[in-house]
This record gives sequence, structure tokens and C-alpha cells, in this order.
Amino acid sequence: NVSAKVSEHGVVRYFDTWLLDGQARRLQLVDLATKKTTDLTPRQERRFTYSDSVTYDVSPDGKWIALAAATNPPPFRDNENRDVYLVSVERPDAPWKNLTTDNPNSDDNHRFSPDGRTLLFGRGVRARGLSEQTRLMRVELATGRITRLAAAADLAPQDWEFSDDGKTVFFRAEDRGRTKI
Repeated sequence: NVSAKVSEHGVVRYFDTWLLDGQARRLQLVDLATKKTTDLTPRQERRFTYSDSVTYDVSPDGKWIALAAATNPPPFRDNENRDVYLVSVERPDAPWKNLTTDNPNSDDNHRFSPDGRTLLFGRGVRARGLSEQTRLMRVELATGRITRLAAAADLAPQDWEFSDDGKTVFFRAEDRGRTKI
């Protein structure tokens, strides 16, 4: 038996999964006491990324979710461009706020600061960028101002986290063939 799938989309399969099913992924809020569920992404009409993954972080006050989603429109023939969006937990039907429209490459791996006023994220500087081409960035949520951190260091940061007081950022990076924190 032979079966075939036909599509105009540039991405039709990711490893062992066909991406032609028209499904959209959702983030759900579950109230453990009442078992009530709320769809936090009702406006999402497709998968978040080509790989069908979703990365997100919840603000310390629980009112916002930062998530990465591909901005590429169908038929998905270009390199994937993920942007970081701010999604309201209290008003999930409200439009998402794109925090990283200025970058034609992917932005991802976001982390809220302990006070919830800023967000760290990784900025890809090349299409299909590798981790050594990632820049550590911070966006001030009130103003939208984006700043590159550790710009003078010849490092490719990964796995960044704020200290508990939010005054220090920890990350690991390869330096002269060794991975350091």
C-alpha cells in the first residue's frame, strides 16, 4: 500500500509527525479547586512553531505569559522567525503584544525578572542561527526598550536566569573551549 500527502506548505513533516492536520496548540489555565479550564490562546489558529513546541514563562504576579510563536505566514517556506509575545491571563482574547518586531530572526527563551518589569530573551542574529549566534537581550515591558546585555563579552550565552533579587543575571557560555557560568 502506498499513501501520499500533498501540500503547498514548506514544512509538511517534523520528524515523525505530519504537520498537515490543521491543528492549533493551546495554553490552558486550570483552576485546581473548581477544575475549570480557560483557553489562554483562543486567537491561535496554528501551531506555535514549526517543531510544534511552545516556550513560555509566567510573570511573577501571574497576570501575563510571555511566549514565543512563529510569525511566518503559511505556506511556511521561509526560515522560521519566532517573536516573543506578551499574553494577558485575565483577558486571553485580547491581542497579543509582540515585544520583538524589530528582529527578522528568531527571539526565544524568555524569562521574567522577579519584579515582572523586564524580560530576558535570546536574540538570533542569523537565519537558522546556532546558539553561538545568540545575543542576550532585555526588554523593559513598560517602554518596550530593548538592550543587549554583556555586549562587550565574546560569549554566546545560554540558559539565563535572574538571581532571586533580580540584580544579577546568571548564564552559561562556552569560553575558550570550556563551558562556564
